[in-house]
Amino acid sequence: MTYLDDVARILSESGSPHAVLPPTLLFNEGWMLRLVLDWCSRNRDAVPALRFLPGSRWYSEALLPSQFFSDSRGDGVGEGYTHADAVIGHFRMRQGGRGDIEIARAGAQLVVVEAKMGSLLSAGTTNAKKYDQAARNVACVVKLVGDSGRHPSQYARLGFFVLAPQQRLREGAFAPLLDKAHIERTVRERAAAFRDARHERWLQEVFAPTLAVMDVDALSWEDVLAAISAFDPGVGSELEGFYRRCLVHNPLTLGKAAV
Repeated sequence: MTYLDDVARILSESGSPHAVLPPTLLFNEGWMLRLVLDWCSRNRDAVPALRFLPGSRWYSEALLPSQFFSDSRGDGVGEGYTHADAVIGHFRMRQGGRGDIEIARAGAQLVVVEAKMGSLLSAGTTNAKKYDQAARNVACVVKLVGDSGRHPSQYARLGFFVLAPQQRLREGAFAPLLDKAHIERTVRERAAAFRDARHERWLQEVFAPTLAVMDVDALSWEDVLAAISAFDPGVGSELEGFYRRCLVHNPLTLGKAAV
């Protein structure tokens, strides 16, 4: 038996009387997303919204670079990297081992997926109270495209998706923040805080054309699991059971999406 066997045993006991850690360390949106993407990566066309193009991969907890990095510590305006729940596409890890990525040469796909269970998208950052999580992730995708030196029309698929419980989608919890007009307005307001011509050029030359071709939407866990079940009933049933346990330990919070 190896330490990996011990890890598997400890996790398998989550939520049981013999558990040695909180059940939310396993039954959460992060692990739900990893299980779904792992399966989708091996069944590339089964879930259209999470389709893997040939040669694409996925990575959890990637760091996305920002167009609005701080010029200095404590400047009161800039920001650091954005943590992505998962990224699908043609990318590589940058040297240094921090977990930040860049688009692979001649890559054709980059999709960021944000997973939610009981919570909503964050309303802003420390230095930008209205720079919400959707706008921030979309801007990071655009930054990566711009850094690649290629026009967005050269990509087969660029996107940002939120995966959340169907009830949340019916409540309209995410739709306002995923509206492209709202995203563009929010990113422009973020850029305006810097009063820097570099950001104005970036908005016109990179951001606008990239946003125009991006897929931005919300998906329900229920629809994704139904697609998996239609393709593989056994796996679908297991994942649906895991999802139900996630909901038990991560109940939906009250409140509305930030706008």
